[in-house]
Amino acid sequence: MRAAKQPSILIGIGGLSCSGKSSIAKALAAYLGDAALINTDFYYKDLSKLTASDRAAQNFDHPIAIDAAALTCDLQILSSGRSIKCPLYDFVSH
Repeated sequence: MRAAKQPSILIGIGGLSCSGKSSIAKALAAYLGDAALINTDFYYKDLSKLTASDRAAQNFDHPIAIDAAALTCDLQILSSGRSIKCPLYDFVSH
């Protein structure tokens, strides 16, 4: 888990895979200064109960791969001025 500070504003950037969202977000965060980046990749559903081969076979591009409830909850907490502990996804082990 990584801590995210309470924001003054929330900015959402959407788009297709490899469309430059991360690059734009990083540039915007650098411009704004003290900013926290929340990536939907942090919110992949917990697949730790699956075997390594079953985890690798998952379609991580499908919307159901994201734990939307946890992401929504954390964004609501942030927008209320409180801090969160953001999950940290391990791309190596899924």
